[in-house]
Amino acid sequence: MLAPGSNRLVLETTHSDENLVFREVRYADNYTMPLHAHEEASFVLCLQGTIQEGRQQQIFHISPSMLTFLPAEEPHTNQFHGAVKTFEIALPLQWLERVRQVTPLMEKPLLNQNGLSVRLAMRLYQEFQRRDSLTPLMLEALTLELLVQTARDTAHTTQDIPRWLWQARDFLHVHFVESLSLGTVAATVGVHPSHLTRGFRQHFHCTLGDYVRRLRVEYTCHLLSTTDTPLFQIALDAGFADQSHFSRTFKRLTGMSPAQFQKISGRADSRQEMLS
Repeated sequence: MLAPGSNRLVLETTHSDENLVFREVRYADNYTMPLHAHEEASFVLCLQGTIQEGRQQQIFHISPSMLTFLPAEEPHTNQFHGAVKTFEIALPLQWLERVRQVTPLMEKPLLNQNGLSVRLAMRLYQEFQRRDSLTPLMLEALTLELLVQTARDTAHTTQDIPRWLWQARDFLHVHFVESLSLGTVAATVGVHPSHLTRGFRQHFHCTLGDYVRRLRVEYTCHLLSTTDTPLFQIALDAGFADQSHFSRTFKRLTGMSPAQFQKISGRADSRQEMLS
């Protein structure tokens, strides 16, 4: 619990041999941070509560299982609502410069609410909680992987992707909980199913089925961290055949069970408090 008058509490922190800083932080409800910037670049994974972030005259609403990247010295404001808890990774400039020599890095802020980057951040948080002799090495390795993946995510948004392929992706984002066929999606955007399959894999580096499963898992992450809906109902609401299918897919894509994710997000603890 936050002490009276305190707005920010670092629950746990650890450093890698390369001076990367990993911390779990809790913020007071309705706490507001005026315009400020950090000397170091950082990733922030929202675990609990909601954050309203303002930057470059835009407002972004960040909810559980959403990942943000902020370059060093990026001006921004923050408002925290609910019992906000985050997992934060501070990236020293010296470390980033060494990495920049071998891989392109993001130069602009990034907000990611689905895909591999979020799952990598979840794996980082899980490793952060493990704390054994290999944890520092694993944390640095996963952070490097996260940097590469987010750089790829950024590059994909600037590629010359056909308009019909963006339309297909947008259609999946709207209808991912429904039972979809390849023919239905292809007909919606006016291309042959085989052409859609090749184009989707070429530009998004996965099949349509894989993409839909990822969207469903990201949706269940939101439900698991913000509601007390039973697992079987979450499975059905997200389009899975049953709870068993949901649990297997969730574990395969996130590396943890739905129950473990609930524990990380704090929902399991909150339900226990309600029952006690």
